[in-house]
Amino acid sequence: MLFGLFAPVLGWSAVVFDSGGFEGYALGPIAGQSGGWGVGLAFGPGPLPGDDPQIVTLADGNRVLKLRVPDSQGAYSGVTVHWTPPEPPDNNPVTVEFDIRRTRDLWVSNLWWNWMMPTGDQPGGLQWDSGTGNSVTLPFGFGGPGTPTVYGRFAHLSMTWDFVAGQAWATYDGVPLGPFTFSPTALPRGFKIDLLHDEATGRGPDTVYIDNFRVTTVPEPAAGWVLILSALARRRSRGG
Repeated sequence: MLFGLFAPVLGWSAVVFDSGGFEGYALGPIAGQSGGWGVGLAFGPGPLPGDDPQIVTLADGNRVLKLRVPDSQGAYSGVTVHWTPPEPPDNNPVTVEFDIRRTRDLWVSNLWWNWMMPTGDQPGGLQWDSGTGNSVTLPFGFGGPGTPTVYGRFAHLSMTWDFVAGQAWATYDGVPLGPFTFSPTALPRGFKIDLLHDEATGRGPDTVYIDNFRVTTVPEPAAGWVLILSALARRRSRGG
């Protein structure tokens, strides 16, 4: 009986951020819409900016986030996500997951992932062009293990980061990656994801579609025991 009472608490996770599949977002620029998204980053160091991040509808009726850059060196398009509330999550580890769809081309723009830390951004390449028509997905940046990028359909990415133990794990399109060891500096305050065009080729723009953003954390043990003791007290008061 006690295990049955404790199990929901021990297996509980807190939702820090959830896009809800973007179905509740209005079509058009995502900047200024509710849900914890920051202002879209549209202007890069190149001669032309990338597009403002947009909510668009695909052929199947699904609403997704669209990042697009022109064939211009240094152009980028991306979003910033802050935790809601704005304080970093007290719980650890943090799991971030979302779906990515890339379109095959003779070049693949780099998709960057950056944790926003109190001490500054923690950079890392997420999907990187490793050669003509080739891309590798690197959830932990350039120092970690990777796998070939999937084209033409959505692939699910899930990353779990333990900022206390300095360990991270991931799966991309069902392929497990990690564990990866890193040197944590603090708990993150959010993250950025940017599509960056850094190799003008004359072959046209590049587009990334993203869906189902979700961030969860695991409660600290102390918080779990508070919930357990509270549940026991309520049960005892009912004479159970």
